[in-house]
Amino acid sequence: MNLDNPEEIKNLDRARVANSIEKLPDQIEQAWKESNALVFPETYRQIKNIVVAGMGGSGLGPELVWHLYKDKLKVPLIVLHDYNLPEFVDENSLVILSSYSGTTEEVLAAAQQAVAKRSKITGITEGKDLGEFLKNRQLPLYEFKAVNNPSEEARLGLGYSVAGILGIFNSLGFIKIEGQEIEDVIFCTRQVNSGFLPAVSTNDNFAKELSAKLQGSTVGVIAAEFLSANAHIFSNQINETSKNFASYFLLSELNHHLLESLSRPEGLGKQLKTVFLESDRYSEKIKKRVRITRDVFEKQGVETLTVKLEGSAPLVQAFESIIVSSWTSFYLALLNSVDPSTIPWVDYFKKEMAKD
Repeated sequence: MNLDNPEEIKNLDRARVANSIEKLPDQIEQAWKESNALVFPETYRQIKNIVVAGMGGSGLGPELVWHLYKDKLKVPLIVLHDYNLPEFVDENSLVILSSYSGTTEEVLAAAQQAVAKRSKITGITEGKDLGEFLKNRQLPLYEFKAVNNPSEEARLGLGYSVAGILGIFNSLGFIKIEGQEIEDVIFCTRQVNSGFLPAVSTNDNFAKELSAKLQGSTVGVIAAEFLSANAHIFSNQINETSKNFASYFLLSELNHHLLESLSRPEGLGKQLKTVFLESDRYSEKIKKRVRITRDVFEKQGVETLTVKLEGSAPLVQAFESIIVSSWTSFYLALLNSVDPSTIPWVDYFKKEMAKD
């Protein structure tokens, strides 16, 4: 596969995945403007805890909010990747239902339970079952039209899921985001995007270079603090888009166990490559841990690679990382000779689950 050959790329990218990634800044701009303009009942601001129900990409937005703003949130927040709401959820809870497609069964199950518990309820969706559920009950929601996702694949509309959740939290007053911060995010993601487009040659294209280094490897993504959700996002994208095994680990937790696992099974170092998401905005303790962790990995024969985020603020760097991981996973799919849009095993699984 020649990543600098437009025809070869077009032959594999029949669903226009590259176009959806290129439009991620437009997704962010649209979703922020629309979701931040929502008006909620005053009672929604008086809750005691927040539960966001979401799977896959629809669950990553609230994770990103938590890691970015956990030192500022005044009420507890948990992200649910399951069918069942926690027992503590009641009329003083806000339940946010996040499903891009509107058909995610775990989220719809949580929706029914939230009604039974008389919780405050809102949601973010393109429509369908979840949209009807919320509208029929006259509940506030952010229902978007995915005009900036030409591939029509839900997982490539990450800008809607992430920026939509940010807008809802900001509109409710749970976090405070200035307009200039979002303008910086949009400007940065467009600038970064321009250097990763298929027309940019491999020699000048960091995402192409990184994907080539990851080809044929088991991938571990490592991050810390406000970039923790980005490690999850990166590994998910490699799983789904690249059809390549990847997982993620967080500092400093991994320092308490993972370091002892790198010598087994024999030959692991030849198979495993690790990508460190690094930032000059990490705390000094974490910067030291990054340095020593890389040293331990390399001493045990595990190659370490670096994605250095350079945005002007943590929020900007988080979205910068999404751009990097989106393009890297796209190019890795091409190098793996797979269609970046299809998810045949996930589709098979859903089909089997739907059977009586």
